[in-house]
Formats: sequence, structure tokens, C-alpha cells
Amino acid sequence: MSLEQTIADLVAASNNLTGTINSKMNEIDQKVDEATDAVPSTIRALSKQVFYVDAEYGSDNAEGTSQDPIKTISEVGKRAVNGSSISINLRSGQIHEVNGFGFTVETGMIGFYAWGSTTGVGLPEIKFTPKYVESEGRFLGYVAGISTGNILVRFCKLTTSFDSSLGEIYSGTSFFAYTNSAISVVIYRSEISLKNAPLISVYSGYAGRDLFLSSTSVGVVENANNGAKLVANRNSTFHSMKLDVYNVTLEGGLAWSDVIDYYADKRNLLTNLELV
Repeated sequence: MSLEQTIADLVAASNNLTGTINSKMNEIDQKVDEATDAVPSTIRALSKQVFYVDAEYGSDNAEGTSQDPIKTISEVGKRAVNGSSISINLRSGQIHEVNGFGFTVETGMIGFYAWGSTTGVGLPEIKFTPKYVESEGRFLGYVAGISTGNILVRFCKLTTSFDSSLGEIYSGTSFFAYTNSAISVVIYRSEISLKNAPLISVYSGYAGRDLFLSSTSVGVVENANNGAKLVANRNSTFHSMKLDVYNVTLEGGLAWSDVIDYYADKRNLLTNLELV
């Protein structure tokens, strides 16, 4: 083979290699572009998470959509992303139990809503039962908690259920988790039923909660340990809070002083109520 032919073959091979490399580079560039374009939609999807929960027919291995619901509220915690708006749609007419610990996130918004018509079947009930923790020697737990943000409840029944004869309940145990933070809890067109455990636990100067209630009923089933309150104060100095109320029914002769701790001069409350 002549030198000229050898050089020609090398040039051809080099050109073929260059073409192959360029083709691969174009493929890589296309995949990078596709991945880059997908990032905003992925972020948007994570910024608003929606879960559907069916306590009877759901599965915690499911996708969590309305066609393929999960089974428990606790499963939400395994999928929740900090900083997102988390909507939890609970099948109406069912009891959604949390025995012990549900879930918490650092920031964002947690919303509980009725899924489907409540006519003839009733509101979805979130039933919280504290769990005995042997290492603590007490009963602990919560349904959901957040350190920075808000909790919203619409068209649900919130129930705390603790048998005080079983032992001691930790003072920080409550339906909504006790955290070192200040957040707002908004409850609309719902029912609240308390048995020996509070809806919210607070500690003045450390854990603050503002409470907004609208078109909601509040009942106490049992208060053997003085813990069946909307807001239970953990220390001797009453917690300062905003209490904004519209069309709320206190059942069974309850007074606001039975379910909220406040001083005689109401100095720890900012409220639209005329309290005695």
C-alpha cells in the first residue's frame, strides 16, 4: 500500500470517528436539554403534593392518587417534601386512625380535606390515639406537625382518644405535634371531639399556636386528666395567642375557659370573643 493511500485511509477513519463523536455529543446534548427542561416541572410537582387516603380499600404501596389511594395518614410522611403544600384528601365516612405517630415536616402547609360527598356517610374522622413508649414510660404521639407554616382542616372530624386509666400521657402529646415554633391552625366546617388529650400543646415563650375556628363544633367526651383542651398549656405561664372564632358551638355546656387557658384579664389572648 502506498504512503498516499495510507494517509487517505487515516483521514477517512479520522473523519468517521469525528462524525461518530459529533453524533454522540448531539445525543448527549439532547438528553441534557430534556433533563433541564424537566427540572421546573419536577420542582412544581414537588411544591404541591396531593394525596388521597382510603382507610378501607387503599394500600400504602399505591401511588396515592384518587384512582390508586394510599391507606394511612402515616404513609404521607414517607413521601412528603419539606417546603411543599401538602393536601391530604380523606375518604368521607371512614375513620382514619393514627395510633402513636403520624408525620411532621419542617416547613410548608399541611391540609386535611374530605374526599367525596359527606351526605349520608358523614365527615371523614381522623382518630388520634397516643401510643405507649416504653423508653419514656409514657404515652406519646401526634397526627401531624409543622415547624414553620400553617395547618388547614376542612370538613373533617378531629378526635383525640386516650384511656387515662392506662397510664401517664406526656404533656407534649397532642393531635397536632408539639414543636419549638409558632404556627397557625385553621379549622373550617369541622367537628372536634376530645377525650383526655388536647388538640394542641403549647409552651409560653417556646411553642406558640394561633387558632382560627369557623362553623365548627367542639365537644369533650372525657377530661379525667385536665388534658382535653383545644389548647393545653404545658407551663404555669399562659401562652399568648390569637383566637379567631366564627359560628362555633361548644357542646355539653362547655365554656371557653374549659378548653383554652387564659388570665382573668385576658392579657394573653387576642380574640374577637367576649369572654367572661
